Amino acid sequence: MVGQGVHSGFMHLPLLPEQAAHWPGASLPSWPLALQVAGVQQALAVLLAHRQQGLADAAIGGGTLN
Repeated sequence: MVGQGVHSGFMHLPLLPEQAAHWPGASLPSWPLALQVAGVQQALAVLLAHRQQGLADAAIGGGTLN
């Protein structure tokens, strides 16, 4: 919502290993749940610290395209 003071974001997460194991066709990347949770927690901590320092919104990109 532009101009409404609402912040949002998107983080793509891979399949869980048990999901990837049952996926038909080519193998897909996967991460265990604990690693995904730790990654999301770290990302939120960085964004919160950034915000608390009064800095502008963070535009952080990463990863690769297959």
